[in-house]
Amino acid sequence: MDPALPGGDEDGQPCIELTPCTELWYEDGSIVLAAEGVGFKVYQMLVAQNSTIFADMLAISTPQANIDSRYGCPLVHMPDPADHLRSLLLAIHDARYAHRRIDNAPCAEVIGIVSLATKYDIPHLRIRAAKRLAMWYPDSLKAWIAVRRESVSLSPTDNRDVMNVARQCNLTSLLPVIMFALCDRPIAEIIDASLCPQDLLLIMQGRLELLSMQRLLPYRWLYRGNETCVTPSICNRLKESHSHTLENNPWRQRVWTFFNPFVWANVEKSGMCKQCVADGIQTGETGRQHAWNELPAIFGLPPWNQLRRKP
Repeated sequence: MDPALPGGDEDGQPCIELTPCTELWYEDGSIVLAAEGVGFKVYQMLVAQNSTIFADMLAISTPQANIDSRYGCPLVHMPDPADHLRSLLLAIHDARYAHRRIDNAPCAEVIGIVSLATKYDIPHLRIRAAKRLAMWYPDSLKAWIAVRRESVSLSPTDNRDVMNVARQCNLTSLLPVIMFALCDRPIAEIIDASLCPQDLLLIMQGRLELLSMQRLLPYRWLYRGNETCVTPSICNRLKESHSHTLENNPWRQRVWTFFNPFVWANVEKSGMCKQCVADGIQTGETGRQHAWNELPAIFGLPPWNQLRRKP
C-alpha cells in the first residue's frame, strides 16, 4: 500500500497527505512520525530505548486506540524540521550510521542530529555529533591551522547555523572559532548570511578588531626595525613590500592571514636575511598564539578555560 494516501479520516475530515521518507519507511514499523508533511514509519520500541523523553512522549501520544487506518499503526505529528528528524532517526535505526556517517556527514545533517539529540536527551548521539562540529571548529590554534591547510571551508550560512545550534545546545567552546570563521569572509558574504542585527554588529566589530591586531601581534615584525639585521636596506624594502601586500591586496577583505603562517622558505629566498626571518618566525608564532588566546574576548565571550568546561 502506498503510504502517501490522500483521503479523509473516519469522521470525514480531510487528512494531510504524507510523503514517505524511503530511507525510513519500514513495512513492519510500529509508528509513523510525521514532520512538515514527511512521514517516517519506524520502530517505536527502538526510538523509546534511545530516549526516555521520546518514550514518555510516545506513551502519552500514541494509545493503541489511536491507530491510523492508512498505516496500520499510530501516527504522531512532530514539531521538528523534517530534515533534522530524518538525520536523527537514521542515526537511531542504523548502528553503523552513528559510527561512520556522522563522522563524515555534511554540516546540515550534523546540526540536525546535535539539535534533536540535545532536545530528546540522547547523549551518545549528541557527543558524536558535537565531536564532528569540533573538527571544523577546534579550540586550539594548531588544530585550526591544520583545518585550514586541509581546505575545509564552510559557507557563511553554515557558520551562522552552527553558531545558532552551538548556543542552543551549550557547545560554548565552538563559538569563538565560529565567529572568527564568519569574520574570515568578504563583507558582502557576511551580510548575505542573514545574521540577526546583534550578531551582524558583533561580527563586524570583531572583524575590524582582528584586522587592526594584525599590526600589533603576528605581523608586528613587518613594521619595526631589527637590531640584528645584517642587510637593513634590503630587509626594510622587503618588509614594506610584504606589509603592502598584506594590507592592500584583495585578500585583505578576509582575515585568514591572521592565523596563516608565512611560507618562510619563500621569504628567505626573496633575499631577507636569516636574522629577520628568525625574528618574523618568533614574532609570528608568539603573536598568533596570543591572538588566539584573546579570540573569545574579541567577541565578548568568557576565556577559553571557561568555555571548555562541559555543561
